[in-house]
Amino acid sequence: MGLQTSGAISLNEIHVEAGGSSGSQASINDSDIRGLISKSSGAQMSFSEWYGASASFTIATGNSFYQAGSQYVIEKHSLIVSGANFQTGYASTTDFTMNSRTTRFWGLSFSSINSRYLFSLIDITGGAGAIGRTNNGHPANSGWTSCTITGNGSSRTFTRTSATYSALGGLGINGNYYSAGQWQMPAGISNIFPNSNNTTSFTMVLTP
Repeated sequence: MGLQTSGAISLNEIHVEAGGSSGSQASINDSDIRGLISKSSGAQMSFSEWYGASASFTIATGNSFYQAGSQYVIEKHSLIVSGANFQTGYASTTDFTMNSRTTRFWGLSFSSINSRYLFSLIDITGGAGAIGRTNNGHPANSGWTSCTITGNGSSRTFTRTSATYSALGGLGINGNYYSAGQWQMPAGISNIFPNSNNTTSFTMVLTP
């Protein structure tokens, strides 16, 4: 969510934004707290420097993929990484650490059948495996609180704890397969994607 931009700000609020538990012990020199504003250890700091600071970070940018429905094909709307399951995709990703594992965005899709979003991350720490590999427990159903997609003149924010989690093995990129975590969001969130292909730039931001 990010910290406030004016007024009183406390060390506890900064600590929570950095991913700490409210009321737990913290110091202004802790690495996670300094990391919000990229300060080195022991540097002179003022609480006002944390105005607007956020632990959120971009995990993907790109243009939407659209496939019209037909007699044999389900209509698809998504932001999906290039080469995912041999489909043409448009997302460029930035790898990040979650639960001490190297993690990558795989895709966010909207189903017009049940009006639900499906958010997918893959674990690339152990490298690629066979298509039928067993999920190794990563990405786990923890390590992030919300994700936000922005584009097409709007944005949608999804909360992890309101979603249904599934642990999978075998989501692919260019013929390489990885274990994955997928979160199906509850119904009732309107579609952000246009009914056209490669036309609108989107950004995916994750909040720990």
